[in-house]
Amino acid sequence: MPHPDQVVVAKGDTVYTIAQHYDLPLRSIIDANHLDPPFALVPGTKLDLPQERFHVVRPGDTLYGVARLYGVEMSALASLNRLTAPYAIRVGETLYLPAPVEPAEAPPATAPATATATTPSSSAESQPPPAKPGQIAPSPSPKQAAAPEPSTTPPSRSGPGFEWPLEGRIIESYGTGANGTHNDGINIAAKPGEPVRAAEAGVVAYAGNELRGYGNLVLIKHKGGYMTAYAHNSKLLVKRGDVVKRGQEIAQAGATGTVDSPQLHFEIRQGTRAIDPTSLLPSLRASAS
Repeated sequence: MPHPDQVVVAKGDTVYTIAQHYDLPLRSIIDANHLDPPFALVPGTKLDLPQERFHVVRPGDTLYGVARLYGVEMSALASLNRLTAPYAIRVGETLYLPAPVEPAEAPPATAPATATATTPSSSAESQPPPAKPGQIAPSPSPKQAAAPEPSTTPPSRSGPGFEWPLEGRIIESYGTGANGTHNDGINIAAKPGEPVRAAEAGVVAYAGNELRGYGNLVLIKHKGGYMTAYAHNSKLLVKRGDVVKRGQEIAQAGATGTVDSPQLHFEIRQGTRAIDPTSLLPSLRASAS
């Protein structure tokens, strides 16, 4: 829902409480304000609140209709959300929105029938109002005069070549689960104390346990604007500022934070956008429950 572009930090405020109050991802506030661990806030200072660019799919929605509603290219919308033909969307699913485009020629009178929302759910009875143009950040996707067939290729592999941080069964996949919650990464079953390794070379941006729910957490920055996250560890073996190599042991698996069995919560982000890790990891070693 809409919220102020900025708030003044009050005594007792934390990044977590502000994110919870405005229903924003914790990471988006940290990135928008260039905050460094331990993310302490000074009362009286102004904190930028990024406007979320998303639409929650309702019964009867189509990808074409959502694109028209927000004035965005259907091809860019499909590409950003990694949708491929027949571009089916599910009720309750969150679609992230690219930048709006200037009105050009009149759109076709009918929408592709294959893009209709499926799997009705009572959790999607409301949606945010159309975002104002001033609230939409520029999209990396270029404007196009006509909407071509959405790209079916995965994100560019010009960035890091990620490897699995540990081998194991995926017990929770990326995306929206049956209970309506959204997982920005994957959870991999692990043995207590099992080595957790850096998925790619980079610099440790954070190593600690101040972020509620994640337990002992490591964040590593990589080239190309990528960042990886490794949560629920029993022990951390690196500290902020350490330069790590791909495959280097950075932690030991555990069950800290909000989980009750040994596992690794693993995320890959580019900028503030979460990416399904399995789309950038070697498929040969991927496994799902």
